[in-house]
Amino acid sequence: MLRALVRSLMHASAQKGDGDKAVEQALENRKEAIRTYIEQTKLLVTLASAFLLAPAGLVAVFKERASVGITAAEAVAFVIAEGAFVASVLIGYVVMGTIAGSQDDGSFDVYRPATRWFSLAQFGLYLAGLIVFIVLGVVLATAPVPPAPPPAVTATASAHR
Repeated sequence: MLRALVRSLMHASAQKGDGDKAVEQALENRKEAIRTYIEQTKLLVTLASAFLLAPAGLVAVFKERASVGITAAEAVAFVIAEGAFVASVLIGYVVMGTIAGSQDDGSFDVYRPATRWFSLAQFGLYLAGLIVFIVLGVVLATAPVPPAPPPAVTATASAHR
């Protein structure tokens, strides 16, 4: 009888130890999910950042818009695409903040509503910017090239007639 009681206690102790290991493993899995989520968010921020043009370059393009042959609609589409990329980057930082909040409270929850909604917004804005940018690129690449202006008549050219 004593042997059965000892065996029962040892079995209960072993199960408790297995339970602790399972809880530790679950927590470690959640931490790994957070690390992966952070990495994916950083990659999306980097991708969106790659499409951002320097403001000085943007000013130069818009200043010479007429001579380059960019229409007002194309310029607006370009600004929309850039705005979507900038918003995607900024929302990515909000996503990182929601993840930090999840880490701080110890829940390590990638399914937290704020994290999910801001992640979807970040990806949606990136995708919208990418689609507008691709359409704009196709429109600009397939647009007919405007004819070159006729050469200016100079005084020396008219004197040779």
